[in-house]
Amino acid sequence: MKLPVNRVTGILNGFFNPLLLCAFLPIIEGAPGLDLTSPTGFWGQLIVATVIAEVLSALPLFGKTVGMCLDFFGFERGSASHKIAGTVIGATLLFMVIGFGEIAFRGGFGTIEGRTFFARWAGLVTKGWAFVVIAGVLLDPFTAALGRMAAREEKK
Repeated sequence: MKLPVNRVTGILNGFFNPLLLCAFLPIIEGAPGLDLTSPTGFWGQLIVATVIAEVLSALPLFGKTVGMCLDFFGFERGSASHKIAGTVIGATLLFMVIGFGEIAFRGGFGTIEGRTFFARWAGLVTKGWAFVVIAGVLLDPFTAALGRMAAREEKK
């Protein structure tokens, strides 16, 4: 079975973006370093983030939502600005949902050290948004090239 290049690229993005997020999450949160030993450390977070990213990117509604946002803001289909804005909007939505899952996975929905679940989620989203979006924009051509190679399709 041969997957379309867009699906292969989506699968790769669904792995590499969470990998970057989980690798730099301690920096975003001000932690001393990666926790590679606990179940809610790097590996557990990577699994949660990858599953969320893969499921979301496979949902047709996710792509339609990004497309509706692009249409709303008036981006011309096929233009460079359309591609970049699509990556920014998609990465933003993905990061917000992954952040929700990560915070719930690591600490539950209750209050921890006087910070509510929403405060912890909003803190992660506001501190890490720029990093994730910049990484997503820079990573997109790389994963697109890998996707074309994996699907054995020539660039048009």
